[in-house]
Amino acid sequence: MSFKLLWVNINSFLIVCALLFFSGASSDILAQSFTVEVSSKVVSVGEQFQLSFVLSGSNVGNATGFQPPSFKDFRANGPFQSSSFQVVNGRTSASQSLVYTLAATSKGKFTIGSASINLGSQTFKTAPFTIEVVESSNKGNAGGNAKSSGTTSNQVSTSQLSENCFIIASADKSSALVGEQIIVTYKLFTRMQIAQPQISKLPSYKGFWAEEISTPQVLNLQRENYNGKVFSAVVLKKVALFPSQSGALDVTPFKLKLKVAIEKKRKSQGFFDDFFNDPFFQQQELVEFEAVSNTVKINASALPDDKKPANFTNAVGSYKMDVSIDKQKVKQHDPLTMKITISGSGNIQLVEAPEINLPASVDKFDPKTNMDINRAAGITGKKTFDYLLVPRSEGKVEIPPLKFSYYDTKKKSYETLTSQSFMVEVEKGEGQFANVTANSGKEDVVLLNQDIRYIKTKEPSLQSIGGYSIYKPFTWMLLLAPVFAVAGLLFYKRRETLLLSDLTSLKTRKAEKLAKSKLKAAEKTLKLEQVDQFYTVISSSLFGYLEDKFSIPKAELSRDRIFDTVEIKTMKSETILSLRSALDECEFARFAPVEDKRQGMQGLYSKSIKLIIDIEAELLEKKRGMK
Repeated sequence: MSFKLLWVNINSFLIVCALLFFSGASSDILAQSFTVEVSSKVVSVGEQFQLSFVLSGSNVGNATGFQPPSFKDFRANGPFQSSSFQVVNGRTSASQSLVYTLAATSKGKFTIGSASINLGSQTFKTAPFTIEVVESSNKGNAGGNAKSSGTTSNQVSTSQLSENCFIIASADKSSALVGEQIIVTYKLFTRMQIAQPQISKLPSYKGFWAEEISTPQVLNLQRENYNGKVFSAVVLKKVALFPSQSGALDVTPFKLKLKVAIEKKRKSQGFFDDFFNDPFFQQQELVEFEAVSNTVKINASALPDDKKPANFTNAVGSYKMDVSIDKQKVKQHDPLTMKITISGSGNIQLVEAPEINLPASVDKFDPKTNMDINRAAGITGKKTFDYLLVPRSEGKVEIPPLKFSYYDTKKKSYETLTSQSFMVEVEKGEGQFANVTANSGKEDVVLLNQDIRYIKTKEPSLQSIGGYSIYKPFTWMLLLAPVFAVAGLLFYKRRETLLLSDLTSLKTRKAEKLAKSKLKAAEKTLKLEQVDQFYTVISSSLFGYLEDKFSIPKAELSRDRIFDTVEIKTMKSETILSLRSALDECEFARFAPVEDKRQGMQGLYSKSIKLIIDIEAELLEKKRGMK
């Protein structure tokens, strides 16, 4: 019996080993991959680029029968073979690359077919792909000479630089309705090496509500075909615009200062100079240049008046509404919460809560509002309104359906969302609560113990309670009270005189207290070293302070409106420059490395506090001068 058991165990062990062997072998085969890599899918005629066929896995040395695709539309050199080998955690992996150098002979779009290779009993193939070839052009070569009026120190014309380095501002639509979302993209195109990009002027959005769209912090250049030429391109900025008025609206240019690398030319004086003029020995110099975008023109139209709902509050886009209550049974005078969520695509910040028509016996308090906005591709998100409701009378209370109307930009019509109605059962509250009727004006009724006092028929019995004495302490307190009051008043007036004599110190203390309260959230992000949030909070805090201080409507809040208002208030030029510098620094932080951002956080926070203090002081000084 034990022999049979031993035999069974040996057989089981051999079966397990065989399974492990074959599974390992199959996993090796399955782990193989054969892919194609290309250095660029957009090239110019005659430009060389590399094409690599890469076989990866753990058994690449046994590959045979490589068949390259046809290169009939290209000049091809190769293949050049390279290999790599590595061991990670005891597992071996390797890759083998077959590299071709290609150059196109004519412009157009050409498809390079599949390559194949054999490994064991399997054949691997790559996927075909397309190469776009544009016409080669030597115009605007930064190394050439120019006779234009505007030239650099190396006789390179400004027009040549402009042809090879520029910004294109494009909008996803040229006409829109008031309140409709428009995405404007600023993209830099260059055929030269660039360095040290710095924003010299941001575009203004007069007549628009503007929302920044998230873009990568690191500029990653990609090759693109623009007007038949190959450029390196990168998105600098994206913004969502919502027209706030009808008519022809302009978005001013975006300006970027940078340095471009151009080749230095030598004057040929002999054989050795010609030899060192070879491109291998060429030297370069950096030239300052300002790339300027085009002006974006938008034609904004008013919303149609036909079939406009009575409860329409200028919401434009595509929305959904969700309404809920947290309780369906409450006691009298106990609160319940109604939650209204408006979600979708559009200007979420300007969405207003739908009107709630409640019975007179239900108190409604101002809502708590929360927003969750997604700025990845456009402005989407949701806005939540939490209402606190307090029923004052017992019984069943019906909350009628809520209606939210908006203009749907896809359907080109007004749409109305309607929620369900809610029935709330209100039980009698604990304690002595009186029911409140609809006509009571929401005031509790107080019942007296006796509503009627009867006429006394007997003569009252009078009793002496003592004579009046001037020596009582209470009498002296009444006599001396005016004296203490006058002394206190004199002390208070003297203290006020001393404080007013140091008016500058008083103004500074009040302004500093105001500045720290406005920048409280920024101080928190500074302490937590939340770098990106810090610059966003600083910018929004300054905008919020200026909006409140100068009574700028939220729908008209923009950089231009702020600076126009500040100049009208005749602020000092130093204060205006400091304000512009602080707002620009928040915007420029997107292009700075993380370490540079951290170094400037404390300085920007201190600058913002001083800025608010200066504005408060100048406004107070102007106010006193007008009296």
